[in-house]
Amino acid sequence: MTEFAEKIKSGAYERKALSLFIELADVLRTSPDSSSKLLQLTEALEQDELLRQKFRQLILSILKQSEPGNLFVETGMNNSSGFFSEISSRLGRKFLPPLENKQSIEYKLKKIFSDKRDATWMSSISESDWLRFFHALQFNYSFRMGNFSDALVLSLEQLSIRLSSLSLEKDIADNIDVQHDNYLFLQQNQHVAEIAVSIKDKESDEALNHKLDTLSDALAQCDLMILHLQRNISYKGTSLRQTFLIRRMEQHIARMRLLIDLMDEKRFEMKRFVDFLFEVVYGIQTRNSVWVFLSENVSTVAYQVAEQKGNTGEHYIANNRSEFRNFLIASCGGGLIISFVVIIKLLIHLGHFAPFWEAFAFSINYSIGFILIQVCGFTLATKQPAMTASAMAASMDDKKGGTSLHGLAIMTAKVFSSQTISFVGNLTVVFPLSLLLFYILQPMLGLPLIHDSEQAAKMYFSNHPFYSLSLFYAGITGVFLFLSGIISGYVDTKVIYAKIPQRVAEHPLLVKRYSNARLKFIADYLDHHLGSLVGNLSLGFFLGFASFFGFIFGLPFDIRHITIASGYFSISVYNIIGILNIYDILIAFIGVLGIGFVNFVSSFGLAFYVAVKSRNISLTDYTNYSKIVFRYFLKHPFDFIYPPAKDRTEEEIV
Repeated sequence: MTEFAEKIKSGAYERKALSLFIELADVLRTSPDSSSKLLQLTEALEQDELLRQKFRQLILSILKQSEPGNLFVETGMNNSSGFFSEISSRLGRKFLPPLENKQSIEYKLKKIFSDKRDATWMSSISESDWLRFFHALQFNYSFRMGNFSDALVLSLEQLSIRLSSLSLEKDIADNIDVQHDNYLFLQQNQHVAEIAVSIKDKESDEALNHKLDTLSDALAQCDLMILHLQRNISYKGTSLRQTFLIRRMEQHIARMRLLIDLMDEKRFEMKRFVDFLFEVVYGIQTRNSVWVFLSENVSTVAYQVAEQKGNTGEHYIANNRSEFRNFLIASCGGGLIISFVVIIKLLIHLGHFAPFWEAFAFSINYSIGFILIQVCGFTLATKQPAMTASAMAASMDDKKGGTSLHGLAIMTAKVFSSQTISFVGNLTVVFPLSLLLFYILQPMLGLPLIHDSEQAAKMYFSNHPFYSLSLFYAGITGVFLFLSGIISGYVDTKVIYAKIPQRVAEHPLLVKRYSNARLKFIADYLDHHLGSLVGNLSLGFFLGFASFFGFIFGLPFDIRHITIASGYFSISVYNIIGILNIYDILIAFIGVLGIGFVNFVSSFGLAFYVAVKSRNISLTDYTNYSKIVFRYFLKHPFDFIYPPAKDRTEEEIV
């Protein structure tokens, strides 16, 4: 850095200031310790007045030769009219980048921070080091310098008009008080117009600052309205479009606050400037990223989906011994239905349909089976992880007033015992009943459900942990289980948001045909069960079409579901028992259990990640949580298999 500082002092960069900052960014990003490099430059600036003067001149030369452009109104912001149009816009820019104004500040910042690693090394340097660096420059900020004030006012006006327009969108206006709340969003636009006049007429700083304070208060009221909207989501539901619009409104208000700070020199804080610099760099680098957009904008929907699943998930956890016994009975019922699903799948395979129609028939078979399990009140073990993960994450919500890590450890034991008994109930029935149905139905139907030992061997090896990709396919199944849970939760929120039960109850054609009591029953059923029905239907089609997808694309893509795999295992072993030894049977049986384990881990892991992320919960306490669970297991291992007579206290599990 010493050599770099000497070049600045010598005037080597006087006519190529941009090159200086490009080189500086390159030095910092390629350094093993970016923080120490920046610290060296900071110390040099603090000790050398000439270096400070030259460095400031280089910054000013870039600002004077640049146009603010859309830096304040577009960089780091969502600018499309809707959720999917924003995704389309980002994909379009990826394949065909737009023309850029080479005189704009944004373009020059993009040239300086051109590497994808820039956001990483910048965040690796502490905020205090960045603040010390900028303070060392002793840069006298004035928003009235050059044409900077005009650019700030224009940006503020654009953001204000857009914010007012967003508040009038149907998805927002239908959920706020149009007479009162909408007036607040429109009123801030009047304050911005007054500020523009104040600057044009060159009013005193005191008068301008008073108007900026008034605008700041108006934006605070707008923030409260947005918070009110978000809180209403818990009982009014939400949609992707509403989530997108709320996110845009929050971005516009935050950016307007930044502009207010920049226009009020007494209010200006270096920390806000540094935060904005980071935001700009991050926005430039992620401008075309679809993944970042989804991650940042689906949080509200994800939270509500997780909340809906969390509420459902409480019904998938046995809190006492009575519920535990009911779980065993319900899971046996689930095993009963899956046994028929296994046999019907064999019958469909005998039909020798074209690949697509066979996959379609498999999907219908799976879907009907899963829906019957739901309607009958039975339990399918693999449906539990995606539900219970959200309930567990909900227990971590707001640790000041929520459940402690000890409470979470107690819930972990409950989830583990509930999951275990559900697997036991499913498998206890599926193993023997699938074989019994095969043994009875094959001679009754006069059809060979399995043609020969070769087909039986193929079924046997399809679940073998060493001779097949069964565990990998089990992971794919876990992803499908997770996705079906997300779909179920989203439909639940959509039912509330779109007022589907009320619309069904008042449908003009249905009113003429059905009685009020019947319509109320249908509306209530849709209100409480439509999400689960759609989730089960989607899971059935995910599982049914997986192998077809792998077949047409020539990919190793298939599914392995523990309950279905266990039925296939018992039937295949029965048909080739003469050529297998006990070791072969034991290994294949362990493979089936492994399928269940991978089903559980993958679906639970994904669901828990989404539930935690949607709540913005930090997992910094994960190590402590693991220690508490381990101590609890050592002290009361049986609790992880069978619930205790009464709930444990925190003191009992330490």
